[in-house]
Amino acid sequence: MNLFNLGSANINTWAASSVITSNTYGYNFYLDRAGTKSRTVKIRNKCYPKHQPYNIHFLNRLGGYDTMKFALVNKRSSTFEKQTFQKPQWQSFGNVKVLADSYNRINETNVAFSVNHKNRMHLVSDWVSQQDSDWMQQLIASTSVYIESNGGYFPVTISTSQYDFKIVSADKLWNVEIDIDISRTINSQFR
Repeated sequence: MNLFNLGSANINTWAASSVITSNTYGYNFYLDRAGTKSRTVKIRNKCYPKHQPYNIHFLNRLGGYDTMKFALVNKRSSTFEKQTFQKPQWQSFGNVKVLADSYNRINETNVAFSVNHKNRMHLVSDWVSQQDSDWMQQLIASTSVYIESNGGYFPVTISTSQYDFKIVSADKLWNVEIDIDISRTINSQFR
């Protein structure tokens, strides 16, 4: 038995030129023994240039951490909770009551003084097998979940509360979709 490293860097080193570039979609590899070609091995570079992939690390039922990559269209949304106070529309400047300032801006009556940001994400995995689909139930049920982003691990809460098991004979191909809440509230006070 022989072990071959068919990575693009190895093949380029062997060929002493850049046969496979970063724009190469895929390539075929075969062995030629005495003029007879073996079976062709097709290698395709798998990448997702359009979408930002996220790794989710979660505590599985055995007490260890597992990782699942969500590499398709992942969408982020934010909700904002604003706290306001009210003040009278007429403002006093010296002995004069005015409705607008010197730039002709009308005085505001509702003033936001505190804003809480909460971030949520909808994540979509790559196509998964029957075994991986069954394993994903542990992600939904996990009590300790982290998202890997910008070199850090941020705690998240899985807000998806139902998981439907898939069957290959009925569902063919599928991916796992989950909703997560970033477990960090950002407070902004601009006034």
